[in-house]
Amino acid sequence: MCSSSLRTLIETGYDTTMKSFFLSAAVFVMVGMAPLSAWAASCALDPFPKVQVKVLDPKERLSTSRSLKQINSSAQGHGAVGKGKVALGTTESRVSTDMRIQFQWRKKYVGSGSPVCVQVKSITANFGHSKLVVNLPREYKRGSCQYKVVYRHEMAHVQVNRNGVRKYGALLRFEIIQELQRSLIVEATTMSRGTQIFQKRLKSVMEKITKRFNQEIKMLHGKIDAPNSPYAAKGTCRSW
Repeated sequence: MCSSSLRTLIETGYDTTMKSFFLSAAVFVMVGMAPLSAWAASCALDPFPKVQVKVLDPKERLSTSRSLKQINSSAQGHGAVGKGKVALGTTESRVSTDMRIQFQWRKKYVGSGSPVCVQVKSITANFGHSKLVVNLPREYKRGSCQYKVVYRHEMAHVQVNRNGVRKYGALLRFEIIQELQRSLIVEATTMSRGTQIFQKRLKSVMEKITKRFNQEIKMLHGKIDAPNSPYAAKGTCRSW
């Protein structure tokens, strides 16, 4: 082999190329439009919306069904290894999120400005791994030096992924709450317009969290794959 470098293979929910670390596109679903009351003179505040973010952090699945050649071919096809290098193992992860929003609304008296008050009643979101698979070559027998080195390296990538979704899942909930505290109610011309305003605001929160997640995860994985990393394979086993 030309090199003993190990790389991490990442897939997104909508793109099979591997350039960086991405969340799949956020999915917003309105699950209810409950009227607060028939009419009101103003948009009075109701209890603060319930915000729940479920972190999806399943245990990684270990696969030894692929050969070294197949693993390397897949990694090269995703742009995960450079020319003249060999991927000894890969970690495939897919991180996705969805958000379900329940709204409530009330009409205002005629002549009182924007005729509809719209408020978020609850938000339920999922954030984390829909896929987390570690691929080790079937040529490396369990307990061998090669197996141990590659396994240790890939598990370091897995830990970065899992720590990342836990950290940013909590940050997502915090940022959603912060955004709602800035304005709990939207006064709009229609219910549809009001919900669109909220969705735009919450989508912006999601995009900012995604960007921060991507930047940090990419940096941490890069440290694991660096030539001087404590997880580097070079010189650890007599032969590959």
